[in-house]
Order: sequence, then structure tokens, then C-alpha cells
Amino acid sequence: MQLPITNREPHETIAYRHGRAVSIGEFIEQAKHIAAKLPAHRYVFNMSANRYHYLLGFCASVIAGQCTLMPPNRLEKTLEQLASDYPDSYFLDDIEPSVFENYRESTASRYDDETPLEIPRIPANQLCAVAFTSGSTGVPSPNLKYWDTLWTSTGGNAELMLHKPHRQLNIVATVPPQHMWGMETSILFTLLAKTAISDRSAFYPQDIADALASLPGSRALVSSPSHLKVLLESKIPLVD
Repeated sequence: MQLPITNREPHETIAYRHGRAVSIGEFIEQAKHIAAKLPAHRYVFNMSANRYHYLLGFCASVIAGQCTLMPPNRLEKTLEQLASDYPDSYFLDDIEPSVFENYRESTASRYDDETPLEIPRIPANQLCAVAFTSGSTGVPSPNLKYWDTLWTSTGGNAELMLHKPHRQLNIVATVPPQHMWGMETSILFTLLAKTAISDRSAFYPQDIADALASLPGSRALVSSPSHLKVLLESKIPLVD
């Protein structure tokens, strides 16, 4: 059995990149373009700092049949150990030179509203990600994520968390996409629910407020308790 990499319509918005809305159609063509340029390895450490680049890299690697390794932290010792455990792996980031160079200019003309969009279909049993426990009680343990597992869990989470699935919800996230909470809410939601993610880095309270204000329509903040505590204590006004 195969499942599409997204169940959304080509004209819908998946992200806001530099303040510009990116459609599903444009995004899919970009991801396919990058998939063809990825190194021929089984596993990938997606270390992209820009959230839109992470989304692109994740989908490109899935299309290429690769599996994203999600380390519990970015400590050199942790990364070296995991790279040793998974020798057929490489690191993907958005530090130049990278596969993300000129992707938009190279692919933007490949899709328009008049052209049927070919959505890549992924084997349901394809291993797409490996999340690791923190390792606080020992060596980090792997948690295997197959495409049908991600599809099912994301659909369930969206049904529980998004009260109005027919409305576009635009998201600012402070949690890193390399962790499952960030992956589910800021990466997988955009593929399987009517949401779009901002590519703006939002860490400090004013950054968060500015990022939310830059988005149109209905907005949501995906964060952690510590971030929310600092944000509320700052008393910086947020958009309604």
C-alpha cells in the first residue's frame, strides 16, 4: 500500500517563506527537485536551521526513500555516536553550499494552477524517521517512525487539536523540528492538515510577537511551557 506525501490541494498554502505564501504545488515541485540532488545514502541528519528548509529536506528525503535521524540534542558527542551507529548517513543543512541553493528559482516555473500536480506516493511501510530518547538513563533508544504511522498519528492529532479543519491555520513554532513535538506540529501538520508554517525564527518574546503579527488570518503558537512562561511574563502584546 502507498500513501501520498500530502493530502492537500495544490493551491493551498503550506508555508510563509520570507513573508510570501508558498503553495502546496510549488512546494512539492521544489521537494522533488531537491530529492534528485540528495546524496545516495540511507539515513540523513537534517540539521537545517530554517524551518521551511527543514520541511523541504524532510519531504525530499522521504521522496528519495531516505530516513531522517532525529538526535535528542546537537552535542558533538551525541552526533558522532549516532553517525557511528548509522554509518550510511550524511548531514543536510542550509549552510552554503547546500542543496537548497537556488531551489526556488530553479523550480518555481514548473508548477502553475493549470498544470496537474503529480503527488509522490510513499510506501506505507517506508521507514521515514528515527526519533531518539534523551538518553538520560543511558544510551538514547531509537523509536522507528514509518510513513503509515506518521500519517495515522498526525491525522489523529489534527482532529483533536485543530477545532476547525476547514479553516487555514497559520503557525509560528519555537520548538525545534528535530524533536517529535516540533516535527508533528510544525512539519507533519502542514502536509496532512490545513495549516501553514512560518519560516521566521522565533525565540525571544518580541520575535514571537513579530512572527505572529506577520501572518494573515487565523494564527497559532506552538511552543513549550518554559517559552510560554517567559512570553507571558514579558507582557508583550500579541495579535488577537
